Amino acid sequence: MKLERERFMSRADDYEAVMPQVQAYLERYGRAFEAVRVPFRGWPREVVREVLVEAFKTEGIEVWREVIEDAARLISEGEG
Repeated sequence: MKLERERFMSRADDYEAVMPQVQAYLERYGRAFEAVRVPFRGWPREVVREVLVEAFKTEGIEVWREVIEDAARLISEGEG
C-alpha cells in the first residue's frame, strides 16, 4: 500500500512540476489563434492554415498537424 501511495504522490508531483510549462504553452497557442481568428474568419482553409503555422512559429510552439487543421477549419467556417 505504501508503494502505491508513493507512486501516486510521485505522479502528482510530476503534474505540478509541468503545469507552468503547460500553462505557458496554452497562452502562446491562444495568442497565435486569436491573432488569426478575427482577421481571417471566412477565408479559405488553406490560407488560414498557412497563417496559423506562421503564427505558431512566431510564438515558438509546435502544434500537431491535426490541431492546426481543426483550428483552420473553425476559423474558415466562422466558428472559431
